[in-house]
Amino acid sequence: MKDIFRSKYSKGLKKEALDILKAGLISVTPAVAISGKIHYQNNKLIIEGDRFDLAKGRLFIIGGGKASANMASQLEKKFPKGKIYFGLVNSPNVVKTTKIKIQKVTHPLPSAGAIRGMETILKAATRIDKEDTVICLLSGGGSASMFSPQEGISLGDMRKTVELMTKGGVPTREIQIVRKHLSRIQGGQLAKSFQPARIICITISDLIDPKDVVAGGPTEPDTSTYSDADRILRKHSLYSKIPGSIKRHLKKGVRGEVDETPKPGDPIFKNVHNYILADSTTALSAMAKRAKELGYAVIINKPPVVGKMDFASEKIASIIRALSEDSSRPIAILFNSEISVKVKGTGRGGRNQELVANLTKKLPKEKRFVMAGLGTDGIDFIKGIGGAMVDNEDLERISLMKLKVEKYLQNNDSYVFHSKLGSLIKMKPTGTGVGDVHLYLQK
Repeated sequence: MKDIFRSKYSKGLKKEALDILKAGLISVTPAVAISGKIHYQNNKLIIEGDRFDLAKGRLFIIGGGKASANMASQLEKKFPKGKIYFGLVNSPNVVKTTKIKIQKVTHPLPSAGAIRGMETILKAATRIDKEDTVICLLSGGGSASMFSPQEGISLGDMRKTVELMTKGGVPTREIQIVRKHLSRIQGGQLAKSFQPARIICITISDLIDPKDVVAGGPTEPDTSTYSDADRILRKHSLYSKIPGSIKRHLKKGVRGEVDETPKPGDPIFKNVHNYILADSTTALSAMAKRAKELGYAVIINKPPVVGKMDFASEKIASIIRALSEDSSRPIAILFNSEISVKVKGTGRGGRNQELVANLTKKLPKEKRFVMAGLGTDGIDFIKGIGGAMVDNEDLERISLMKLKVEKYLQNNDSYVFHSKLGSLIKMKPTGTGVGDVHLYLQK
């Protein structure tokens, strides 16, 4: 993490903002999350004080997501040579490992690599018995990384459906409901495949609502139904646009011709143990600590900001105006969010770039401030770009350069807007991911 940011500032609020953001990123790396909370000694696996005896049976390590490769790299160091019987995780971030294979996949759309990896994992599940232990490593991006379609659904049809939902501004929770009912893995189905083994799921979460589940909840019971998935696609006017194979499968599910996902109370979950080692609140806490060290009075906004871009940007702006208006001391306001963007134009950008561009119309120009939005995986939909950051001087430059913010927003072209302004946060992928965080500093 030493040189994670390629955007460099030698002084001022932007330097301090990157310093605070970096503290948050470090706190949610697998190295920090796993080294401090998972231990192994004398055939005992210890997770947050819970003890699991691994003396009997074999150890399988599987998983998927943006952080899963780094999680595997850290976890395999805990075990002696020969202890891991089978190890494979699917991840878009490939790192060096010695005991666990990393299958390269893509994100945010599923790939053939994900299918190959999951076929290998499901084949391993056929060799399982009740003395075995399965450790599942999950993180954001796991739904695409652990893609294995229901019979009759092709990779191309699934990619088209996911793309329609993401560009259509469908909220993350609703996208997950649809995915669960098109998959052989999500919605508790992976846990079902690995019965009767003990399953321990270790997660770095990119979700902000405790009712949501990372990677579509492959080891957790599902409360949603095929009817819910069908209704979501119709509500967002997408049903007529999805491929025929998707419609046919959902119709079968609604009619009860294919099995539903496992529900709460299903006995398959009696020997499943789920742990979240880090999430966006972990990052915000570390950011708050660093901001206090730099002399700021810190406010962590609660609850998280959730909704469509217009609502979310106005919500964040109103919170900033209310908390900063009469402040005579340095303040830091921290946010986490889950914002949906409906893509109408043909431009390039990401949630954080679009959020910060929106906020340039709403932030107090008379204050000395900086506003930053960051995707904690280091990729705000464009590789090499983690988000964007503006200050009060940038607002003046927007006027001098005659940049029409609204024109860029209407075309979803926030990347070009920030490129011209010089306000992109350029960085390397972090190898982790707990969603989006935002930071407002004022002195």
